[in-house]
Amino acid sequence: MIAAAQKAGRILMVAQMQRYDPAYYQLREIIASGELGPIRAMRMDAMQDGVEALTGNSWLLDGKRAGGGVVISVLVHKIDLARYLIGEVVRVTAITRQLHPMFQNGAEDYAAAILEFENRAIGELFGTYSGFRQPYSEMFMIFGDHGSIHALPPVGQYAGPAYVASRKRSPAFKEWSDQYGGFTPVVGDAGALPTANSFTNELLHFADCCRSGREPLSSGKDNLGTMKVVLGIYESARTGMPVELKEL
Repeated sequence: MIAAAQKAGRILMVAQMQRYDPAYYQLREIIASGELGPIRAMRMDAMQDGVEALTGNSWLLDGKRAGGGVVISVLVHKIDLARYLIGEVVRVTAITRQLHPMFQNGAEDYAAAILEFENRAIGELFGTYSGFRQPYSEMFMIFGDHGSIHALPPVGQYAGPAYVASRKRSPAFKEWSDQYGGFTPVVGDAGALPTANSFTNELLHFADCCRSGREPLSSGKDNLGTMKVVLGIYESARTGMPVELKEL
């Protein structure tokens, strides 16, 4: 599909902007290098107060127009980041709820899911689109045998910087309290992405792909894996059963 589109002079790219964050790009390199050891688990949140921020006729509140609610509109970006950093998801178990009256036609405003990855890592997702105020909007944590990552924003911030601790870079564990420290900030490689802004990088990358014909970092073909997770969450929530993504 990608090759045919390129021959026809078209580039298929999906706006998964989190892949274009320099720190997240660097995290992928750290994980791929083996510094954290085998990845065992991850946690991710995506939380917004759409009830206060959106107008009553917003398409994001309508499941028919948006295709769903918080999962497909907000959590989709964390799902894609999880795939980008950790690998493919093979099984999902999920619960979704349409609770606030402003949400219509099956647009869920609360969702929780367990992800099982191909490499046997497990993951936990939580999203809300109607929480009354948020301490932050997005966070994630990743745990490996020899290191861990966290991007937990300060209270009142939308998102926060990423930090990593590992046997390679952190002080030796001597006291019980040492397990809560030893994190250092992740500085994105200035040569890998042109700016510190993920949206700017995304646009520049798209323009470069149009000129060169190369496949985008967030290609339409790759994003099918992210959409499989989204659809698996909805199917699991509908049936109350785990969903094997290879069957979708």
